[in-house]
Amino acid sequence: MLNRYAIRSCVLALALLATACRESTGPGDRVTANLASDEFAVTTADSAFVLRLQQGVLVGRIPFDFTNVSNQTVSVPNCNGGYRVVLERWHQDGWQYAWSGAQLGCLAPAIQIAPGETLPGSFGIYAGYSEARAIPLFPEGPVAGTYRIVIAIAYWDYVFARNTGTLLPERLRISNEFTIRVE
Repeated sequence: MLNRYAIRSCVLALALLATACRESTGPGDRVTANLASDEFAVTTADSAFVLRLQQGVLVGRIPFDFTNVSNQTVSVPNCNGGYRVVLERWHQDGWQYAWSGAQLGCLAPAIQIAPGETLPGSFGIYAGYSEARAIPLFPEGPVAGTYRIVIAIAYWDYVFARNTGTLLPERLRISNEFTIRVE
C-alpha cells in the first residue's frame, strides 16, 4: 500500500508535468509559414515527366526545388548530400506511396535551409519494373498517372547527436501534382 508521501510525490509530479505542457513554447507555438492553399514548398521543374523503359528498368529524373517557407531554419538529414524523397501516386481514395529509391545509411551534418531559401534537388528514378531483376521495384500495373514528391524527413529544431527534431507538417514537404508517362 502506498504511503501518503508517495501519493503526494506523484500528485506533485503530475502537477508539474501539466504546468510544463501548458507553458510549452515548442516549435508549433512560434513557427509560421507563408504558403497559400494553392502553393507548394516543393515545386517540380515541369508538370509532366517521361520515364524510359530500358531493359525492364524505368529510368528518369524529376528536378525540383524545396523552399523553406517558414520563419525558422529547416534541417534535412542526409548521407553525403542524398536525402529521402518519396514518390506518391493519386488513387481514388487519396495519395498512396508509389516508390522511393535506395538510400545510403550514413548520417552527415544536416543540410540547413534558412527561412526563404531554396534547396535545389533532383529525384532520380531507376526502378525495376514487372519482372525485372532490379530493385527497388516500381509497383505492378500501369505507370501513367498523377504523382507528387514528398520530402520524407525535414525538421525544425534538429539535434544532430540524436537525429531528432520537430518534423515539418506534410503540407510543407509536398510538391505540386505532375504526371508521369512511360515511353
